[in-house]
Amino acid sequence: MELDNLDKEELIELFRSCILEMKKRGMVRTNSIIGELGEYIVIKHYSQTHTLPKLTLVDTGVQGYDAYDRKGKRYSIKTCTGDTTGGFFHLNDKGKQEIKNQDFDFIIICKMSKDFQLEAIYQLDWNTFVQHKQWAKSIGTWNLKLTKK
Repeated sequence: MELDNLDKEELIELFRSCILEMKKRGMVRTNSIIGELGEYIVIKHYSQTHTLPKLTLVDTGVQGYDAYDRKGKRYSIKTCTGDTTGGFFHLNDKGKQEIKNQDFDFIIICKMSKDFQLEAIYQLDWNTFVQHKQWAKSIGTWNLKLTKK
């Protein structure tokens, strides 16, 4: 398909059709397309890798984590195209030492390039997440910055 030949309205219609088809095939469930695609990629990767646990997505209304394994461990999945994840909204505020809730056991980061190609999948346990989380003042919550450390 030659996208260069499509006008703007045709591109919008193509995008809409792609989203509807991805929903129909169970690849995405909401309109948070980048995050949903990351979840799909992670679930597929974990199911195809024998050394990794098989993950099941939770219902879209569940807060704090996105999937669980057969042992009941909870996984938060974040997708990013830059070097910073989205926010973790169910933790303590910046000035408080104790963690209000341990919403997940592991965080999985699906790192994609700016043109949405998979670059890496990282998994951190809860303690590593707590050690490396940083306060995102602009959104008023915690996130992770991807570094070599």
